[in-house]
Amino acid sequence: MFRGKMQPVYINGRFLGAAISGVPRYGREILSALDEFLAESEYSGQIEILVPRSVQVDVAYRKMTVRQVGWLTGHAWEQLELPFYSWGGVLYSPSGSAPLLHPRNVLTIHDAIVFAYPDGCPIAYRLWYCFLSIVLSRTAAHVMTVSEFSKREITHYCKSNPHKITVAYPGVQYLASVPGDKSILARYSLRKHGYVLAVGSSAPNKNFAGILRTADRLASTGIDVALVGKTGVSVGQHGIKMKQLDMSLVKDIGFVTDAELRSLYENAGAFIFPSFYEGFGLPPLEALSLGCPTVISNCASLPEVCGEVALKCDPHSTEDMVAKVQNAIHLREDEGNAIRFKRFTTRYENRDSALRVWKVILAVQSGGRA
Repeated sequence: MFRGKMQPVYINGRFLGAAISGVPRYGREILSALDEFLAESEYSGQIEILVPRSVQVDVAYRKMTVRQVGWLTGHAWEQLELPFYSWGGVLYSPSGSAPLLHPRNVLTIHDAIVFAYPDGCPIAYRLWYCFLSIVLSRTAAHVMTVSEFSKREITHYCKSNPHKITVAYPGVQYLASVPGDKSILARYSLRKHGYVLAVGSSAPNKNFAGILRTADRLASTGIDVALVGKTGVSVGQHGIKMKQLDMSLVKDIGFVTDAELRSLYENAGAFIFPSFYEGFGLPPLEALSLGCPTVISNCASLPEVCGEVALKCDPHSTEDMVAKVQNAIHLREDEGNAIRFKRFTTRYENRDSALRVWKVILAVQSGGRA
């Protein structure tokens, strides 16, 4: 499988300089899983993670070396310098963008939100990523994505070939290795199973307004709602901040550590994620992996990813969201439900996803287009 001289494999590590959340977290988890697999394999070819000189990598890899190259940063580094340093090899980019000039790109496009839900994006960002997605989805040697829903969306909006798009579901293991920090419960006066947790940002597709309406209705029942993430503003058309959201009905926690997040999931009565649009939707799986009853919207990728173990709501109906949250809280009464939720999420493994990526890289490396 690994015999013969092969072209080097380069990895676009620009995302390693970003905050560890969302797409950057996905990239880190995939690289760690890939490195673990390669350490157990017979592969002896060159694998380099290329990063800008401004990026300091805090992870030690066994089979992959990290090299700082170029002098630029951001998109300029990625588009102008990265192609030069990765020329002659296969370039894998896990974070949604890649250099247009590179002839052997393998990249992960996570969703098509810039096309489907443009109001949450600044206009310059939207135009750039629309252009980038269309060109790369057609010219790359192969495209990875994170759900069948995203594959259909990319094919629809970018008019790309579905046969050169491979789905590799992300895993949810990272929180299981982090000890919980229950001190956050006392800091925000949160009672065990006496609150509903929501995680995300105030981008329009996240439907924070719907969560606030749900909190208003739940207040009379003695159930708190805790929000984690970038909250507090409503993003209007073209990414312009239009108005301040009324956060008085919820406990606005903001950003938390992984240890705090684990405790919030484990002690919540339920988790709610009523997004209008997601390419995958990691937070619901995180909640389920820690035994928390979960309510998701009945649209986009969420029913595909969460299957039958999550309760599905109409994200446009406050009444339905409230009813499903109350039903979810009652699921806490049977400890067998937590076991069922955790068992369901074991099908999502970063190692499996990394192996799918690696098989595509090998196919491209050997002269095909996967």
